[in-house]
Amino acid sequence: MTAQRRSENIQRVPIAITAVTADTIQSMGVRGTQDLSSISPGLYFGTQIGNASPFIRGVGTFAVSAGQESAVSVYVDGVYIASQSGSVFALNNIERVEILKGPQGTLFGRNATGGLIQVITKDPSHDTQVQGTIGYGNYDTTEAKIYASTGLTDTIAVDFAGSYTHQGDGWGKNVVTGRDVNKRPHDLSLRSKLLFTPGPDTRITLSGDYSYNRGDVGVTTRVREGAIAANGYRFTGGFWDSASDITPVLRNEAWGASLKVEQTFDFAKLVSISAFRKSEAKQFLDFDATPSPFLTISLNPRERQFSQELQLQSPESSAINWILGAFYYHGNSRYSPFELGLYPAASGAPGLIYDRILGHQVTNSYAAFAQATVPIGESTRVTAGIRYTKDHRRFDGSEQEILTFAPVSPPATVAATQRASEGKPTWRLSVAHDFAPGVMGYASYNRGFKSGVFNLQAPGSDPIKSEKIDAYEAGVKIDALDRHLRINISGFYSDYKNIQLQRNDDNGVLQLLNAASAKIYGADVEITAIPFEGLTLRGALGLLHSRYGDFPDARLTVPNRDPLTGALIGGNTQTTFNAKGNHTVQSPDYTANVSASYETSLGDGKLAANASYVLQGRTYAEVDNRTFIPGNGQLSADLSYTLPGDHYRVRVWGRNLTKEKVYQQLTEQAFADGAIALAPRTYGVAFDFTF
Repeated sequence: MTAQRRSENIQRVPIAITAVTADTIQSMGVRGTQDLSSISPGLYFGTQIGNASPFIRGVGTFAVSAGQESAVSVYVDGVYIASQSGSVFALNNIERVEILKGPQGTLFGRNATGGLIQVITKDPSHDTQVQGTIGYGNYDTTEAKIYASTGLTDTIAVDFAGSYTHQGDGWGKNVVTGRDVNKRPHDLSLRSKLLFTPGPDTRITLSGDYSYNRGDVGVTTRVREGAIAANGYRFTGGFWDSASDITPVLRNEAWGASLKVEQTFDFAKLVSISAFRKSEAKQFLDFDATPSPFLTISLNPRERQFSQELQLQSPESSAINWILGAFYYHGNSRYSPFELGLYPAASGAPGLIYDRILGHQVTNSYAAFAQATVPIGESTRVTAGIRYTKDHRRFDGSEQEILTFAPVSPPATVAATQRASEGKPTWRLSVAHDFAPGVMGYASYNRGFKSGVFNLQAPGSDPIKSEKIDAYEAGVKIDALDRHLRINISGFYSDYKNIQLQRNDDNGVLQLLNAASAKIYGADVEITAIPFEGLTLRGALGLLHSRYGDFPDARLTVPNRDPLTGALIGGNTQTTFNAKGNHTVQSPDYTANVSASYETSLGDGKLAANASYVLQGRTYAEVDNRTFIPGNGQLSADLSYTLPGDHYRVRVWGRNLTKEKVYQQLTEQAFADGAIALAPRTYGVAFDFTF
């Protein structure tokens, strides 16, 4: 694994880490980053209208907006992915996924106050190989994957990976129009690498990727069960249905290229990672979630980024492991445009009004970092690291009302250009001790920070403050019984301040604010056992206590009731209250997973069976804790037979086999409480081949 920017044994690294291989990820039903909650305790990978909103140990970014970066950073092959819409992608051609828990303020640093998701893809091989999958599932879902790698010369190897999924039928129906909803007809992912090794000490990797997906999964919203909209509408359809006067759209397109150069000298290893990325998305949804034309929202984020990182690492023979580095990040984010559609029922005007907002933010960030691990005697190692980050942001924008019923609309209001700069140090201190062969204990203290940001949906508004977190952790990592048993246990406490949150006004416009603080503590346990050859058992449990401190301006939504009868009459009244003591958002008190994998010979082939069950506690949707995603459990399974010769395999698989009804997102708005559903039971067959 590469948690400290070099290859190391995971059991020797004093950080709580979950590392999972591609085979395990496939058997657990993980298709993309949005499914990663099932592999690691303490990780909750939520999405909001198609944007990634991951939380680790109660720390994440609840606000989703162009220019807003996540507190749980996502990296692919060492390249930082800033875009929240661009952080939801298929796991194509991967070697493994690493989940690093707690702030990573030294070596990764870029806003990683909650933790880190690192996706490592395969490198090209000089040995020619081809692997692929063709599959079919319910909801008329077809899937095809291909991976090919070969050597072009003695020093050059290249590979290509492609993945395409087509879902022909939706999980539900729009009860108003009769059309399918919750459908993703196109999901394409392409990736390629070229590896050039001109000598034993030089390694150059050029990578490129492209992804495109389109559908309405993640933006098909409806009124929550038991709630009544302000116009008196009550939803009566099925859990995966909707009732809307529009056809919602979620479309994401992203591409990027990177160049990684590794040069080994006698005294050190130099690593350079240069990367450019671009993403464009369209998120169009019925904000009132009813059959009546009232309010629509169209978000069109456009984001570009360039990053350059330089690392100088100690040689492998060095008694002291050290690393020095510098990092530059340039981000250019805009809405083109953000648009609210207000129908006459919402505005009182004789026709449709579009409130069109153009927001534009440019970020330049500079950082320098250093970390060293020093042995103290034969059994103890002390690690100290520090990073200094300086961010500069510029923000401008405009707002205009487009009157579709008038020959001329009022001119746009152009906001004055705003600038903000801040610099912060972050650090890491840890001590690790080998108590016995295969038994390591550690303790650490980490400071993390996430810089402030402008609200691109509100030109002229002030930026919110930066977040800060002080995290303390202690744990033990055990390999026993000749590595047939692995037990990793960690406990943590975090002091989290100036938490960045969002709320929407009555018209659906995003507002950003800072909560005062939160106190967070808990524990993680991960166990892997191999009782006998062919059987692998895994179990993990994450316990979390995460509550807000003094928070006097938190938003409270109260369902409107008849003052005489107390009956619900529709819609919500929005006010403020002190949320002190409330659960923090997207932070279930417990997460757990258990799985079993068994492989045995059958005839001249191999039979393999995998089953996993993922549990999650109640998850609160808003700071007032009025609405919540109930605790739930999802069962997945995979059964396969590899034919003699190891070239062909047939699989049957199922996800959410108990058809658990789980919300992906809940919202509390003045007009109504909205709900977006996760997938129901899915299943299918697949044919894998390898040469």
